[in-house]
Amino acid sequence: MSSPLDLVSLQRVKAWLNINALVNTTVATSIAAGQQTVTPANMVGILPNQLLSIDTGESDEEIVLVISTTPTTFTANFAVPHSGPGIAVVLATDAILPDLITSAGLWWLTQTGRVPSDGSVPTVSPLVQVCNFNEWYDGSSTARQFVRNPPIARASGVVITVNGIVIPQSTGPLNPGWVIAEGASSFAIRQGGYSRVPFLHYYRGIGWQGAFTEGIQNVNLQYPGGYAQTPFDIVQACTEMIGGTFKKRQWIGLRSQAMAAGGGTVTYGDWVVEKPVRRVIENYTRKAIV
Repeated sequence: MSSPLDLVSLQRVKAWLNINALVNTTVATSIAAGQQTVTPANMVGILPNQLLSIDTGESDEEIVLVISTTPTTFTANFAVPHSGPGIAVVLATDAILPDLITSAGLWWLTQTGRVPSDGSVPTVSPLVQVCNFNEWYDGSSTARQFVRNPPIARASGVVITVNGIVIPQSTGPLNPGWVIAEGASSFAIRQGGYSRVPFLHYYRGIGWQGAFTEGIQNVNLQYPGGYAQTPFDIVQACTEMIGGTFKKRQWIGLRSQAMAAGGGTVTYGDWVVEKPVRRVIENYTRKAIV
């Protein structure tokens, strides 16, 4: 995976698309514009009628079609010149798919409601790794506060502040304080037993009512949240989504196409995301009002 947002690897998507070729080489000398025959460091995987990405990641990156090959060279039409040495040559799919994978990872975050509340573009994904969050909430006025990025990974590293007061962690059923609630999607406040009433009265005396007090942005939750490894159903759903997007580029705008010699008609789907993928997204979408 090339980005912290990536939910699936390039190799897995290529396997799903049945793309077995591997091209990863360089050209040592500069390439002029026009039809040129070039000599890469190796010809592994380079075949006629294949699309190659030249100068991948550079400002003059382009996709070329291989016209012909010899054991040591390939010929193609180049729209722009490329300066050597070290001109990268890879499969066009290897240049296109990484961007699709990273874009899909960001799209999943927006669809599941896991983007930062300040509107910034995330640089890490709780669907890929456990991340440290520092978030402000309007108090729920109850003993439970749902978080934006479940599951809560562990108790260590958690700091909960309500109305400026740091709330202690409960160490048992009779001890007031916060606990990670069932499902690890929220924190809950234990009131404690009768033996702890003086302790709880102390906090009430300084402004804490034993709950996530109602207010505007008065609750601060600092916690580690997310998955240590991307769940398998997300990996598969994202693989299928990217594979479908990659294939659709061949018929953008088409709804149907007549086959030659009256062989019938091919009809293309007009959905944006297929239902099985949408169901997985729904499973990981934050539903609580926070």
